[in-house]
Amino acid sequence: MSKAICLCLPPCLCLLLAGCTLNTVEKTVEDAFFSNHQGKYTEFAARKHVHSPVLDKNCTACHAAPAAGTALIKSVNDLCFNCHKDKLEDLKDASVHSPFKDADCVTCHESHSSNNAGLLNAPSAELCINCHDVNDAGFGKKHLDIKIQGNSCGKCHRPHSSKNKKLLLTAAHPPFAEGMCDNCHKTTGKGEVELTETETKLCFT
Repeated sequence: MSKAICLCLPPCLCLLLAGCTLNTVEKTVEDAFFSNHQGKYTEFAARKHVHSPVLDKNCTACHAAPAAGTALIKSVNDLCFNCHKDKLEDLKDASVHSPFKDADCVTCHESHSSNNAGLLNAPSAELCINCHDVNDAGFGKKHLDIKIQGNSCGKCHRPHSSKNKKLLLTAAHPPFAEGMCDNCHKTTGKGEVELTETETKLCFT
């Protein structure tokens, strides 16, 4: 960020000389942390999705003085919500994802940049199964033994919170919102999903 400071005296002279650029000094303010870590910035900026403070070279929005190493100005719990205040309301929803509830954002998100949308630290199809055991019998039963690998959990669930139970999407067909997927769907032997009847019969029965 740069500011031009006019040194003309008295000030009225600047008004008389419209567009006066004489006797000006350019004052540049540079992020001290960025100055010491320009190599890292190049690495981060090369990825597809870059966190806005990094993109703006505003490292001190999150980091303390360079002498403190990579120390943060606040705990991670407080730091993310410092900017993402709108997410605080989501904590009041009926179901809240435990990493989000604990403000452990780095469980799912990269802090600087990522090649995955939403700064996720893995593709969405892989991210959830890092914590959720898809081979567990109970998990399979709850999901009608649908093949989870390679599918996006976001087709059915919200990642942070939901007004519906089990993080189910809020704008949803009532049977789906109630978790009654087997009212309309069944799985094949290969874990694929198909309708139990034709769409017309299902909708008008």
